[in-house]
Amino acid sequence: MWRDGEDLVDRQGRPRVPLGTGLYSQRLQAWEEIRRSRAKPVSDVITEQDFMRMYKAVATANMQGLILNTFVTVSWEVGGVRDPDHIASLHSRFLASMQAWANDRQKAKLDHPIPMPVIWVKEVGQHLGLHSHFLLNVPEFWNVTFRSWVAKAVRRLLELPAPDPRQPPAKLRPSHTSWFGNDTRQQWNVFRYMMKALDDEGTIMIEHTHREFLLREVSGVKPTPQGRITGRRVGHTKNIGPAALARLENDIGTADIWGDRDQRLGLRYDEYFLRHGELGEQLLNLRI
Repeated sequence: MWRDGEDLVDRQGRPRVPLGTGLYSQRLQAWEEIRRSRAKPVSDVITEQDFMRMYKAVATANMQGLILNTFVTVSWEVGGVRDPDHIASLHSRFLASMQAWANDRQKAKLDHPIPMPVIWVKEVGQHLGLHSHFLLNVPEFWNVTFRSWVAKAVRRLLELPAPDPRQPPAKLRPSHTSWFGNDTRQQWNVFRYMMKALDDEGTIMIEHTHREFLLREVSGVKPTPQGRITGRRVGHTKNIGPAALARLENDIGTADIWGDRDQRLGLRYDEYFLRHGELGEQLLNLRI
């Protein structure tokens, strides 16, 4: 490339050829301003900040009138993929596929929008290996169709053949989907299960008491090691993120995430956010 008069680095500072440890690579790195790729975060636990962000995402969905009633687990390693970078790509593609599925269903039933709010977490398990959990809302009349779609979509992503009905079912499947109806207790139970990689020593300040507590004590989560994850460990869709919560609270008022002062100390795991959203919507309509 030098001989032909070509630059070894593009306008953005990215090397045009893979860099190794040889003499020419060392010289290139010494002479050229090369943009370094951003290091990916590595985590062993769910931090206090991540936990509260996910908790508020579920609360936001409830205030929008949506209960996260569907739990999906995808084990990438059971499906034969072990490279973390490839798994990260498959994870993102599966999220995008779920949104595309919702968009297609919405076109079929224009009077029933499907917002598809999702929270997710990645874990490394003893039996499932590196896998992803997704908690989302699926309308009741689409839940059977969605569960069937998930199994097919995961097989396509992993490039797996359809199961042979003549063979006994495998003990471990690459995907599993449960739908538990519009029960907020089940939603919060699954949420706490997904947060089990919580930092055992994480603390949180409770606003109305100005006292600091161990997060595991007020969250009702029993921390359990879930392996080391490269890249983001938890996440949610934008429609239940901080910006969506801020817009919602601007319209219907701020929700108190802590239980009543005369009750047992801890976060709310009930229908409070659902009722807060319904009442706020009613008051908003009256003002209009």
